Amino acid sequence: MKKTKGNLILKLMGIAIFAVMLFSLSGCGSSPSATDSRSAEVRRPTLIIYNQTGLYIYRINVSSSDDELWGPDLLGDNVLAPIRAFQVTFPSMGLYDIRLIDENGDSYSWYRQNVDQVTTYELIVEPIDKDPPQN
Repeated sequence: MKKTKGNLILKLMGIAIFAVMLFSLSGCGSSPSATDSRSAEVRRPTLIIYNQTGLYIYRINVSSSDDELWGPDLLGDNVLAPIRAFQVTFPSMGLYDIRLIDENGDSYSWYRQNVDQVTTYELIVEPIDKDPPQN
């Protein structure tokens, strides 16, 4: 069958009607889909703490630098073993203080750490040098 001008016009009209129907149906059921809710998730900055001390870390506290008190122990009943890592998710960007306490009771502290991007920061915790260098 040869194509005629009339058949072409009918095909174009059919495509146009189909497009209008599809467009009008896409607005039905206006509840957001699962895809929409995932794209609306808020990403937050994270910190990965690497324990290179050779000791167990018993406490990890993080708080806003504006707070006078340390935040709760993020490890809870757990410990951070040597050569292991722990991830902290910050509630938002800002200045934070970070404290770790090892099995000997030694404290490792970092104050006014600027968390200014939604990214992953890394903190490598190394042993405390107890003996001053000999001259």
